[in-house]
Amino acid sequence: MKNITLVRIDDRLIHGQVMTQWVKSRYFNTILIVDDAIAKDDFLKSIAVMAVPSEFKGLVMKVDEAVDYLESEANNESILVLVKFVSTIEQLIHQGISIPELNVGGIGMKPGRKKIYRNIAISDTEKETFLRLISNGTKVTVQIVPSDPVIEIEKLF
Repeated sequence: MKNITLVRIDDRLIHGQVMTQWVKSRYFNTILIVDDAIAKDDFLKSIAVMAVPSEFKGLVMKVDEAVDYLESEANNESILVLVKFVSTIEQLIHQGISIPELNVGGIGMKPGRKKIYRNIAISDTEKETFLRLISNGTKVTVQIVPSDPVIEIEKLF
């Protein structure tokens, strides 16, 4: 299995905070975006890959493809897994990917969501999913940037 350095929910995916701050706090050389919609759209996929700085390997995959990739033989990759939705994390886990720790960095406000912390808003369904992940052994923390304090998400509900 490949080496996953960080698993992060951030609906903006590749942006300044990921590129400038997280790369300094955790070593990774591959950025894997797991998102079925983006992976199915060649235009969006190419934009996402182009947003990855050249010193990193950038990949965009559907959940099933990501599972196969992450389960393949280990090599020199240290991987940052980025997703937009907590449901994607649950799908990865249900398909056998071990995610002992999940970082929540950004989930934007939209109808049906309530703000729980700075730039994080979740729906009741998303809250239930987070609680299932926690009850099944995944540590879920909120940390926008590495210099912020680490907060267990359930303390924000």
